Amino acid sequence: IMVAGHTDQAGSLPYNEKLAERRAETVVEYLKTKLDPKQFIWEVKSFGKLQPAINERSEKADALNRRAFIVFKESDITAEQQALAGSEQEAVSSESD
Repeated sequence: IMVAGHTDQAGSLPYNEKLAERRAETVVEYLKTKLDPKQFIWEVKSFGKLQPAINERSEKADALNRRAFIVFKESDITAEQQALAGSEQEAVSSESD
């Protein structure tokens, strides 16, 4: 599941990039309370103000541009395979410590 955060046009690029990332992370945390987080591979993207839904400055446009976009992507790797790979990677890390 990929969640992309967006902002309105106000503010600097760096500020909006961080704000959009926090917005997307908040949505991911919410989704993890409603879905089994182990069944999905999670991805957060931040677009800040670079991809407005409405390319104008008004109260209504700004409200519509403050959003998170959720994409359910198909994967060739099952969540079980991903979890197994993560477990194996943790085991290797523990052995090298």
